[in-house]
Amino acid sequence: MILVVLASLPFLFLAARRPVLRRLALRNAARRPRETALVILGSLLGTAIITGSLVVGDTLDASFSRGAITRLGPIDELITASDTAERDELAASLQALDTESDLIDGVLSLDVVTAAVSSTGAAGTTARAEPSATVIEVDFGAARSFGGDPAATGIEGDTPAPGQAAVGE
Repeated sequence: MILVVLASLPFLFLAARRPVLRRLALRNAARRPRETALVILGSLLGTAIITGSLVVGDTLDASFSRGAITRLGPIDELITASDTAERDELAASLQALDTESDLIDGVLSLDVVTAAVSSTGAAGTTARAEPSATVIEVDFGAARSFGGDPAATGIEGDTPAPGQAAVGE
């Protein structure tokens, strides 16, 4: 609202200080009512489109955030490493920090890789492939108790046993 008032100040200043411009604008609007109505309707339509897109964007962002919290649970910080050696060193130092500090509730390591995935078709079926899939490796037992509240982890449904995988769309 403040932004609208600030953007309107120069026009209000000109209308108050320049009576000739004010009279010209009002006469032109009275002389050409259809064009004036089209300009006003166009401005209203543009404003409605921009406002609608902002509302939809905010709603989607909130939905994605709520879904992540529901599915992933109580995550405060996400630290990433660029290679395997850095990841192992980072995981060890964070695990040591977790045991030393009462301010940290838990540390959970995840391996996330983007890869091509394919299935070997059983007899009589066709093989399927996904050229770009996200593969996530996590210890589901540790993830289940991550954060201290097993009900807040957010993992929906049965978790796979060791040596198995959860596949989603």
